[in-house]
Amino acid sequence: MGVPQPVVHGYFDWEYAQNPGAAFSSFIGGEGARIALSAIAALAIGAIVYAAVRTRPEQRLKLAAYGMIAGGALGNLVDRVRVGSVTDFVRWRIHDTRWPIFNVADAALVVGVVLLFLSAWRERRMIEA
Repeated sequence: MGVPQPVVHGYFDWEYAQNPGAAFSSFIGGEGARIALSAIAALAIGAIVYAAVRTRPEQRLKLAAYGMIAGGALGNLVDRVRVGSVTDFVRWRIHDTRWPIFNVADAALVVGVVLLFLSAWRERRMIEA
């Protein structure tokens, strides 16, 4: 890991780290794990693209969610294939309480999943109304 560089002192740092595994450095292994994670990401991107193509144009929130999820997965996949691991560099913390380091692709994935749940909740409310 790199030396933290404060952006907002006590709350937000740039901190370089290479993550050879999945979320929060889980599923760390050798070349086989890298290939498996890359294959899973590629399959997930394909499934997301398939779902997006089948989504009606007026379902903009759902399409935005799919775009963010696919973009995040693609960003991490490119890192994994090109470098062999994912480059993380954002660290949130509240003084001594630190959250795991992540990157922009991870943030896009999380926001995309939240938007997808929000979209499903909105659609359910419309059906029930």
